Amino acid sequence: MSRQHRSGVSRALNIFGPFIGLVLVIAVAAILPVEAFSSVFERLWAPDADYTSFILSIKPKGPASFFLVAIGIVLVAAVTEELLFRGFIQRIFQRNMRGPRAVVLAGILFSLSHFNPPVIPGVAALGIVFGYLFYRT
Repeated sequence: MSRQHRSGVSRALNIFGPFIGLVLVIAVAAILPVEAFSSVFERLWAPDADYTSFILSIKPKGPASFFLVAIGIVLVAAVTEELLFRGFIQRIFQRNMRGPRAVVLAGILFSLSHFNPPVIPGVAALGIVFGYLFYRT
C-alpha cells in the first residue's frame, strides 16, 4: 500500500510506518522492567479493598468470560488509552511546548489516570517510553 493511498485513520496514526516492527519490539521489551519497577512501589502500600474487589469482580469465570475480559483489557482499553494519550493529549502538548516536555507530561497524566498510587511511577515510566516512541516515529 503506497503512502498516497492509505486511509485517513492509518495515515493520521502512522500505523504502517517503516519502524512499526522496531516500535512494537521496544514497547513489549519495556513492559517487564517497568512492571518490576512498579512492584517495588506496590510493596509500600497495603492493597486497597475497593481495588481488590474490583479486580476479583472482573476475574474470568470460564473460557468465554476469559476471552471477553482479555479482549476488553488487551484491545479496547489499550487502544483507547493510546489514542487518547498519544494521539490526542500528547499532540496538543507538542503543539504548545518542546517535544521532550510534552512526552513527560503526557506520560505523567497517563499514570495519574490509572488512579492507583502504587503503580503511578511504573506506569509513568511506561507512558514516557510509549510517548517517546510515538514522538520519534
